[in-house]
Amino acid sequence: MQLYEAIEGRRSVSQLGLPVPGHDVLARVFAAAGRAPDHRVLRPWRYLVIEGDAALRRLGDLFLAGMRSVDPERAERDAVKLQNMPLRAPMIIVAVLRLQDHPGVPAWEQWLSLGASVQNLLLALHGEGYAAMWRTGDVTGLDQVR
Repeated sequence: MQLYEAIEGRRSVSQLGLPVPGHDVLARVFAAAGRAPDHRVLRPWRYLVIEGDAALRRLGDLFLAGMRSVDPERAERDAVKLQNMPLRAPMIIVAVLRLQDHPGVPAWEQWLSLGASVQNLLLALHGEGYAAMWRTGDVTGLDQVR
């Protein structure tokens, strides 16, 4: 796949299903993510792969517990929704910013580097023939979830 074809053809896909990328594909995808612009080579990104029914259900339980800690009424009202959020895909790759205190690289630049890394990851998955989407939401900012 040519570069411009990959960029122009990549779309977020909300209905994700099997198969998921194997370890060899993930190794290539994470290598591509690691080629993002990165001032001072801080590598401020980390990735977690969550797959399998049990792990995805544990993540849903964490979403519910995190919401209970900040908004018990919403947690009660949306309990099933919160628990089922991770079940919309068979694999979730979590992008995590490892913000570092560096005099020459401000926090905003590290956030941009993480974003560029995620874009590389999405393009690499597309190039490998997999659908993907970038999804956040308010639960990702909860202390207990982070």
